[in-house]
Amino acid sequence: MPRRTDSASRFIAAKPSAVYAACGVPSAMERWVPPKGMTASMLHFDFRKGGSYRVRLTYKDPEIGRGKTSDDADEVEVRFVKLINPKRIEQEVMFESDDPAFSGVMRMTWMR
Repeated sequence: MPRRTDSASRFIAAKPSAVYAACGVPSAMERWVPPKGMTASMLHFDFRKGGSYRVRLTYKDPEIGRGKTSDDADEVEVRFVKLINPKRIEQEVMFESDDPAFSGVMRMTWMR
C-alpha cells in the first residue's frame, strides 16, 4: 500500500496546556477521539511516553458504517511515541482487521 500524508486542523479556544492535560484524561478522549457517527470506549489508558491506549469505536447506526474489527466497531491500539508538554503528541495507531486493506499502522501527530 502506498504511503500517504493527510492533514487536518481544528481551532480549540483553550490554552495549549489545558488541551494537552485533557489528552491525558480517558473520559475526555472518549468524547474527543471518535469520528462523527461513532462513540468511543477506552479499554486501556496509560498516558506517558511509551504508554498506550486501546479504544473501541462503535457506530451509532450500523446502517451508516460497517466496522472493521467487528460488524459494528473498530478497535485500535495507540502507542504514545513522543509527548512534549504542551506542544506535541505523537502516536502510532494500530488498526485491527482481517482485511489487509484496513489493517496496519498510522502515525498521528497532534500539535499546537
